[in-house]
Amino acid sequence: RRLSEKRTTLPPMQRRVYDALCRGLSNAEIARELGRSEFTVRNHIKLIFKAYRVNSRAELIVKSQARR
Repeated sequence: RRLSEKRTTLPPMQRRVYDALCRGLSNAEIARELGRSEFTVRNHIKLIFKAYRVNSRAELIVKSQARR
């Protein structure tokens, strides 16, 4: 599957976390912005990494920018 297809299949909250990650926000900043706990944000990030087959924020951002 292409990366752009994966992005469109993220559930709405994961999509919001993904967008915040790409803006460079920390877990704490994402949690505050979305009204969720840092624990919940960390769980979403793990699922996003799995969906995109990456191991870090940097790798996620590089893949995201490469597909634009």
